[in-house]
Amino acid sequence: MLVDYVIDGIFIVLFMGAGLLLARIIVREWRVFSQLRKQGVTVQGQITGRRRLTYRSSQLFYLRYSYECDGRSYSGEQRVSKRHYAAWGDRMPVTICCLLDHPATARLMNDHTARIQIIGFAFLVCMLLLMVIGIVANAVLNSHPT
Repeated sequence: MLVDYVIDGIFIVLFMGAGLLLARIIVREWRVFSQLRKQGVTVQGQITGRRRLTYRSSQLFYLRYSYECDGRSYSGEQRVSKRHYAAWGDRMPVTICCLLDHPATARLMNDHTARIQIIGFAFLVCMLLLMVIGIVANAVLNSHPT
């Protein structure tokens, strides 16, 4: 009986930790997304590189870009959709949205992968919370004999 509580406790701690980590990522990305949407300015830049990560059957696509804002050069890398990875080649001009008060904070325009990631992370956090609630409910129900 005590072993069951310990195992349940371990799972709860692991799931809550994972949920908090994902929630932190969601909040950070949503904050950047919101700031860029409200205060961002568009500048022209260009694609400077690309990389594709393959893990088993899934692939992640990243594009590196550079741009200038207030006379200074900046660069960044962003995960993009497969469609944009294929369409945007090296040295291709692109539109970038950045913050004037912090120009290093920037995202490629016309790619909504970040928004989809935020939704996906939020879904994972909800699922983790439901799992924790299920574990706790199971422990409570099994601790009282019927």
